[in-house]
Amino acid sequence: MDFKIEIETGTANGSMTFEKQDSIINNIYLSLMIPKGTFFLNSDFGSKLHLLQRAKNTSNIEKIAKNYIEEALKWMLEAGRIKNLQINTEKEQDRLKIEVIAENNMEQVNFTTFMEVI
Repeated sequence: MDFKIEIETGTANGSMTFEKQDSIINNIYLSLMIPKGTFFLNSDFGSKLHLLQRAKNTSNIEKIAKNYIEEALKWMLEAGRIKNLQINTEKEQDRLKIEVIAENNMEQVNFTTFMEVI
């Protein structure tokens, strides 16, 4: 059981609370928001999404983001924490919308965030 992370809609900023939570949303949030290589207990934990902050809004940006997300959440599939994973990206004028839908035996979790691209 984890402490609950409350995620602000739209900004994806998280605040830890002392409420208990069994949901997989914490695992998804931390896996995507911690830069890969910076977690002291496991250098493979995290994602490379931070590399896309203010990246050029090219035709490849969606594919790159999907690859980074798949790589960051791969451990959850391998560990059986999630059974199905769907990643949707949508280019907008100056940002990239990222939506992750993950499912395990008990719940379906939707996580949406935006990244500024130029």
